[in-house]
This record gives sequence, structure tokens and C-alpha cells, in this order.
Amino acid sequence: PWADKFFTMFEGKNTSINFFKMNSGDMLPYHFDTFKRFREIHNLTDTDTVKRALVFLEDRKEGHIFEVAGKLIDWKAGDYVIWENETRHLAANIGSELRYTVQVTYV
Repeated sequence: PWADKFFTMFEGKNTSINFFKMNSGDMLPYHFDTFKRFREIHNLTDTDTVKRALVFLEDRKEGHIFEVAGKLIDWKAGDYVIWENETRHLAANIGSELRYTVQVTYV
């Protein structure tokens, strides 16, 4: 039940959530999302209306990195960043502690 709030946090009519744990040494190089599975589930033909939010569950710790559209993000627990299709971003955990986030995808 505590996860239900993520489904209503943003103004989406179709919403999915994904809890994400990055171990020390994990890295996602610069990329952009195609939302392939989300589009299949919701029968969408393009990504123009799809948005993704990354919700940070804890304060940023040493070695925790997130960059979107060329901007390095510093965060506190509860902060979030929203982007649309073809927005390049990266994530890394080069620190010694686990990094927890929630991805919220919606239209």
C-alpha cells in the first residue's frame, strides 16, 4: 500500500512504476528511453506524450550521480526530475552505499 502514492503523484491517466536499486559500481551511460514496454502495454504508437519521473527515495550520498539533459542533479529525499522522450540522461553509483529510486512513467 505504501507504493500506491507513486501512481497518483503525477497527472497521468496511465502510470507504471519501477523500483530501482543501484549497487556500488553500477552505471547507466548516457541514453534516452524509448518506453517500448510501456507503449506496448498501453497501445501507444509514439513516445511524444510519454513522460518519466525519477523520484529519489533518499538524500544523495557520495558517489551517487544523476544527470539529465546535460545538467548534474543534486537531490534530497522526495525530490524528483521529469523528462520526456529522447531526453538524454545517465545514472551511476560509484559510492559505497546502495542508491534507491522510483521510476514513474506516465501519459
